[in-house]
Formats: sequence, C-alpha cells, structure tokens
Amino acid sequence: MSAVCEPPPEAFASLAEALQQPGDKAEAWVPVKLLAEDGTVVTEVRFLDSVKKR
Repeated sequence: MSAVCEPPPEAFASLAEALQQPGDKAEAWVPVKLLAEDGTVVTEVRFLDSVKKR
C-alpha cells in the first residue's frame, strides 16, 4: 500500500487565509489517498495540518 498526498489549491488558500486571521496557529484539512499495489484507491483519509505562527 502507498499513500498519495496531493492537496488541492483550496487547502493552501484556506491555510493562507487562516494565517491572516488573529490567533497563534492556522489549520487546514489535507486529503490523502491510500492505494493498493495496482494503483486502485483503497480509501481516502484526511489529516489536519496545523501551522504555528511565529
């Protein structure tokens, strides 16, 4: 099995927008596809990317 993470432009836009808001961090959900050896999508998951501001 392998994982493929190709965030859509909306994920980056959401994160960039969140960085402009008040607060000490920004978050965005990032989709990941899990593929079988033959390239068939087994499932899709997502993880929460959290960036702390300096």
